[in-house]
Amino acid sequence: MILIFTVLTSAWSCSFYIHILFAVNASDADVVIHSSDNVEFRLHKKNLECTTGAFPSADTPVDPDEIVRLTESAATLEILFQFIYPRRFPSLKDLDFDSLISLAEAAEKYEVAGLIYACEVNLRRYLTAHPKRVLEFSAKHDHLDLVDELKPILVETPLSELTEILPDHVYKPWVSGWSILTKAHNFLSATCRASSENNIC
Repeated sequence: MILIFTVLTSAWSCSFYIHILFAVNASDADVVIHSSDNVEFRLHKKNLECTTGAFPSADTPVDPDEIVRLTESAATLEILFQFIYPRRFPSLKDLDFDSLISLAEAAEKYEVAGLIYACEVNLRRYLTAHPKRVLEFSAKHDHLDLVDELKPILVETPLSELTEILPDHVYKPWVSGWSILTKAHNFLSATCRASSENNIC
């Protein structure tokens, strides 16, 4: 199958379409989706029904000329829609952080299970570079393993900076663990200062 999308651009008051073929193709598509930047995706309703949790079922009556408009960019949707077809999924390892976090939010929004897992795995690459943003996303969507992995990384971050990031069900256990980690961190720091040749430093 091949996914075809169309880009509408404008120059000198003349509009034209650019057709680009991707690795997924559907000449018999029965639903048209537009991205926020006016890129058209032609897909199968049955695939959306079976692999996502946020689109109407395939037997839902719709106007054949109706266009579904989404708030995500074409770059995000291009990857997301590859996860609704039975094929090898694209690698996410080369995505920069902003692209990955946008994709992860879209995966959660449309409940694309395979992509949710892939994003969670790849977000681990950014735990030290973007700990607060990964924490905010992880707490919002209950990726509690990621939350736990961020605790030692954010041990020196004042709790006042996290109150607006963490919902109550995550904040309370965070505070309990933060107290223990802070004491351990302070102890190790003091030990290292006292004996720079100690192997634990």
